[in-house]
Amino acid sequence: MASVACFLILQAAAITAKNCGRAKAPFELGEWNGHLQHLDAATIENNPVSAAEGQFYVYENTFPRNTIKYIHVDNVAQKTCGAVATLKRGGVDASSVLLILHAESSQEIRSVIDVWGVPKSVPRKREMKPLEREGDLRDMQSKYLFMKARALNHNTWSDSPSDSE
Repeated sequence: MASVACFLILQAAAITAKNCGRAKAPFELGEWNGHLQHLDAATIENNPVSAAEGQFYVYENTFPRNTIKYIHVDNVAQKTCGAVATLKRGGVDASSVLLILHAESSQEIRSVIDVWGVPKSVPRKREMKPLEREGDLRDMQSKYLFMKARALNHNTWSDSPSDSE
C-alpha cells in the first residue's frame, strides 16, 4: 500500500516536471569550496496565487564583514514548476545580494537559499623603515634633542621633583 502511494507521488511529480517549460535545476553562482563559511540560509514557502502576474519574493541581505563566494537557490516545489531565481544586485565577490524569486500564476514558491562566503581580509599596516640619516646626523640619537627638557608628571598640580618620582 505504501509503495503504491509512493509510486503515485513520484508519477505526479514526473508529470508536473514534464509540464514545466524549464528545468527545475538549482540556481548557482560562484564556485563551491570546502573552506567557505555558511553566511545565511532561508526557506521560502508561498502557496500558489491566481494573480495574472504571479508572485514575487525578494531576498536581500548584507554581510558587511564577509565576501560572498557562492550562492545556491534550490527550487524544491513539488506540486508545480515553482519559482525562477534572478540576481538583481550584488552576488559573488560582493558583501550584499538581492535575489528575486518569481512564480507564475498558479505556481508555488518553495525555495531554499544558501549563501556562502569568506571573511573580508583586513589590510595590514605596512611596516615603516626608519629614515636613513646622512652625514653628521647619522650617529645622532634622540636623547640629545631633548637633553635640557624636564619631565613633568601631568597627573599632579605640582612640578616639584618629589611628586614626579
